[in-house]
Amino acid sequence: MRIIQRLSHMGGAEVIESHHRARWDEIEKAIAAIKPERVKTKESQEKGRQGRRLYSPTAMNKVIEANLQDQGWQSMVEDAPMLEHVEGSRGSQRVIDFAKDGVGIEVQFGKYAFIAYDFVKFLAFYEEQRINVGVEIMAMRSLTKEMSSGVGSWESAMQVLKTRPRGHPPMPLVLVGIGLVEPTKRNDEDRQAEAARGAREAYELPPDEGRDGRAYRDPQAEWLGAGAGQTVRRLPSQNNSIALLV
Repeated sequence: MRIIQRLSHMGGAEVIESHHRARWDEIEKAIAAIKPERVKTKESQEKGRQGRRLYSPTAMNKVIEANLQDQGWQSMVEDAPMLEHVEGSRGSQRVIDFAKDGVGIEVQFGKYAFIAYDFVKFLAFYEEQRINVGVEIMAMRSLTKEMSSGVGSWESAMQVLKTRPRGHPPMPLVLVGIGLVEPTKRNDEDRQAEAARGAREAYELPPDEGRDGRAYRDPQAEWLGAGAGQTVRRLPSQNNSIALLV
């Protein structure tokens, strides 16, 4: 598998590229280690899908975990002492899946409800200055169609951010959407023509609402839509596209 999309929130992609490029390379390597034929091992018990082979979140998690641990990534645990003094409480801990050199990772192939809580956990460690940026790894919607029902998708997480007040959560995040490596027969001219069409159909904000007027005329930009006071654009990069939340 590979990274299909990544969305930068509060400069998350810039933090990764400028200060943690080696860590990003390790993340890409761990995702690329997922071989679809080896993780499509779950036999569905759902009505209408009985016996159908689906991608296993557990198997996918194990591949990522093994590769990141081999590269020195470890889970990060936080104690919540304020709960230890509450009668009847045994205390509480926040845990993020992997951390290394100021980068925190959550691998989320679970239910939609867990997405927002991952943001809460990232913010807790960020406020304690234990991480500089959080990376949320999720399945693209196209991949979730081949998984058990209810799995939160990259598109769902993007909508969560778009419906929140601008600048919340107040920390750098990168949402990573992974999927299958799909062969394409399109040539360069086809891709350029598609990019040009996307630019012509771009959603343009009034000049006083944008920080860079040139961004709205960029022929290489493909717009994903915008919420109130926000702009989401997808930019080309070496290995994948970057959606910037401006």
